[in-house]
Amino acid sequence: MTAPAWPTTAPALTLALRSELAACAAAQQALHALLAPLQPSARASFGLDLVLEEWLMNEVRHAHPGALAPAPLRLCAWLTPDALTLQLADHGLPFDPLAHPAPVVPTRLDDARPGGLGLHLLRRYARELAYERVDGENRLMVVLALH
Repeated sequence: MTAPAWPTTAPALTLALRSELAACAAAQQALHALLAPLQPSARASFGLDLVLEEWLMNEVRHAHPGALAPAPLRLCAWLTPDALTLQLADHGLPFDPLAHPAPVVPTRLDDARPGGLGLHLLRRYARELAYERVDGENRLMVVLALH
């Protein structure tokens, strides 16, 4: 996987969200509406939903321990004819998902345990990934192929 260049143009879509599970449906609806004219593949649509769910679940569970209210999040999206680039940003605890090793995937169903595969799945569906921490903000860039 190559290290992508961070977009320098204005995003096609910017969403201000909160670190709560309800934000996932709003983000999915807005992004699928943005992508509809490009007719993304079923794999691309599934990958988009997976990325959003994993990001928001990690936000809700880990990014803001002890917070009394949902924290603000920002999602920006850029489009090209064949790709969707997302920047997922928060002011939570520093967390570079790319620095974590790939999990050991069980070979037998009896050895499988719930959870722990979100980052692995993110890596499988993303064409490119990048992370940076700027001014106290985590920024994860995910590039998804549309076809």
